[in-house]
Amino acid sequence: MTPRHLMAVLEEPWADRLRPIPLRLLFSPRVPPRDRRVLGWTLLAAVCVASLLGVASRRLGLDAVKILEMRGMPIYFTFYPPIIISGILTFWLGLPWGVLVAYASTLLVSYDAGMSIPLALVFALANPVGLFVIHTLVSAFRIEPDLSDGRSMRVFAGCVLLGASASSSAAFLWALRGGGEASEFFPLWEGWVLNNVLYFIVIVGPVLRLTGRRVAAWKGAREYLVPAAGDSIERITVALIASLVMPILVAVAIGFGAERHIDLLEESRAWGLASTLLDRLRFNRRAQDILLAIIGFLSCTGIYLFSILYQQIVQARRELARLSVTDALTGVRNRRFADMELDAQYRRFARYGAPYAVVLFDLDHFKTVNDTHGHEAGDSALREIARYAHENVRDVDVLARYGGEEFLAILPETDRKGAAVFAERLRRHFEAHPVEWNGDRIPITASFGVAEPLAGDRDPHRAVARADEALYRAKRAGRNRVAESTPPSPATAAAGTGDA
Repeated sequence: MTPRHLMAVLEEPWADRLRPIPLRLLFSPRVPPRDRRVLGWTLLAAVCVASLLGVASRRLGLDAVKILEMRGMPIYFTFYPPIIISGILTFWLGLPWGVLVAYASTLLVSYDAGMSIPLALVFALANPVGLFVIHTLVSAFRIEPDLSDGRSMRVFAGCVLLGASASSSAAFLWALRGGGEASEFFPLWEGWVLNNVLYFIVIVGPVLRLTGRRVAAWKGAREYLVPAAGDSIERITVALIASLVMPILVAVAIGFGAERHIDLLEESRAWGLASTLLDRLRFNRRAQDILLAIIGFLSCTGIYLFSILYQQIVQARRELARLSVTDALTGVRNRRFADMELDAQYRRFARYGAPYAVVLFDLDHFKTVNDTHGHEAGDSALREIARYAHENVRDVDVLARYGGEEFLAILPETDRKGAAVFAERLRRHFEAHPVEWNGDRIPITASFGVAEPLAGDRDPHRAVARADEALYRAKRAGRNRVAESTPPSPATAAAGTGDA
């Protein structure tokens, strides 16, 4: 794994901003009024526009339109624009926002179609279920918000297909809304699936690609909109257990009826408990409907559980990656990461001539600090040195603890003279700022060696070796100074050794 890939695993800055904005923030005093108005009007406009477009689509008879025929098989498509609005809002602001728009618009459309209120309340859950499946899986796989790489686009397409399949099962209820025949189910189901898949792939996906990072940056600049990641694993486990048990209890209480439990108990005294349950289920449509609801609910619960477990695996992977390249005491990179970065910079230098410099520095008389003030004081000094040095390197630079009290800075696109200026700035700060420890002021100085790669170098560690030689020259010259590696003589350079 290269340093670039490893840093991508460690940081993943954009994926974390897929977390939803809670709806309650619309009424939170800690959110500025301007942002509350923006969010509130966005939600209201989305609900109104989606509802009007949905009703118009239904009244125009666009719920199952035959668009073509392939080898004798008709292909149906449903024109239902609200799924575009709710889909975009889901990925912009979060699942609750998209679900609210999808449920409100679908409820109005089903009521306008003459569906009974109880059936409409159930049917309106169809599109929210599809959005739940899509967003849950997309969040679990941590794709980029703007679908900016091939993996993100492939995962997004697969999640859309699963979500469309989940929500399209409600097409059966739509087919029967006015006493229609079950034969209407297939055209409606096929049109529903194609509607979801094509709208998400052709419209929602490109919109996210154009706006995803801007929306993520807008959310990232407003920390109050994106709270820290959610509930503990214990609370999630309790919620999942409750969600598994409650539908079963409701089905037993409502579907079979209390008085039938007595009959079942009486009849099950012999051997026929299983067959009796099947017989009751076969002739009880209410029980069948609730059983289907339970199956759908358990499927969504399983998807949610999978997403939680997958995110736990991703977090563990990131933590292991971080620990493998981080120095536990100082928090900067360790020697393993520095060696990987040296190799990457050396290959860029050898192929493209891209310059870089290395700065090796070592604390002066550090053993005396440990012997006089104790190892905890020495650890505090190392942490303070590492903190200041890390704050003064660029994002493209790498600072690593290379030995006990020795640090290495790798500076891309920097020559030896520029690195010497950087080293001198660190040296002056260390000299002027003693480390505070238990009321004592411990003077700390450091010696620096600066080097850059040469054309004759045969491996990335030759530049570090020259920086090490310069460091020891600084030590022999009295410490607390910066020494640069001397360029090789023409004869040495011609020989290809690259030694100073």
